Amino acid sequence: MRAWLTAVLVIATLAACVAVAVARSPLRQAAAIIRVAPPFAVAPIRNDVAAPNWPAMVVPVGEIDVAAPSAGGRIAEVAVRLGDRVEAGQTIARLDPARARREITEAQARLAARMAEGRQAAARRAQARDRLARIERLGTVVAEAERAEAELALQSAQADVDRSSAEIRAQRVATEHLEATLRDTTIVAPISGEVSARLLDAGAQVGGGGSIVRLVGDGRLLRLAVGPDADIPRLGETIAVRCGLRDLGAEVTHIAPHVDPAARVIWMEARPSDAVELRVGDSCTAMPNGGQPLGPHAIGPGRGAIPADRPH
Repeated sequence: MRAWLTAVLVIATLAACVAVAVARSPLRQAAAIIRVAPPFAVAPIRNDVAAPNWPAMVVPVGEIDVAAPSAGGRIAEVAVRLGDRVEAGQTIARLDPARARREITEAQARLAARMAEGRQAAARRAQARDRLARIERLGTVVAEAERAEAELALQSAQADVDRSSAEIRAQRVATEHLEATLRDTTIVAPISGEVSARLLDAGAQVGGGGSIVRLVGDGRLLRLAVGPDADIPRLGETIAVRCGLRDLGAEVTHIAPHVDPAARVIWMEARPSDAVELRVGDSCTAMPNGGQPLGPHAIGPGRGAIPADRPH
């Protein structure tokens, strides 16, 4: 009986030792940590982590306001609508020519009056010249005072002719300017592009140089925002760009000399080298130096491919 109790005591002691050893083992501790650790999300692996993209936006090459001539006037017609496509030299608006025509008529009348005065001054000069010639032929018979008076009269007549000639020239220039203003009442597009804004309508009064219509030029540029620590491409270098589903190349044409203090980026501009239609405001992505093609298809040489020997 005593031997049986001893055996039971030994077995119980061994079981307790095994339990303590298991509780202290690293595997058991790791299992406990795993059970109590909070859940977490595993970020998916990206294939382009080594080549982040630069955001880009399509902007117009140039935007210009079509303005009234220096004389201004009342707008008789605006011949284009918002969004219309226009060609260089196409009529954009017309000013009411009534005022210009009236001013031209008045200027022409003033010019005619100045020319009449000029003819009168020339006639008085001729009379003064003839009188002086007669006095000189008489010689000593005529008093010296009379001779001096005739010379003075001729000088005065010559001054009148000179003044009249100057007034005629000035009035002729003014008349020609008004005639040019009449031609300028037809306002044409200086560039080809699209009407982005109608700033004034028919019937409005516009001052000299006042804007009537705004045009966006045909050309398109890509404006890129590049981090200050990025590997900046060189001027003239071709970079790969994706706009929507299209892969194209773009030549770097401008790089800002300094970091934008507000946005903390370096602004660059690139001119698309492919003949594709890009809409102003479209968002695109550009490839940094040494990156991989953005789309499923590689971009061929001369169409935005990053050179294989480009230093990373």
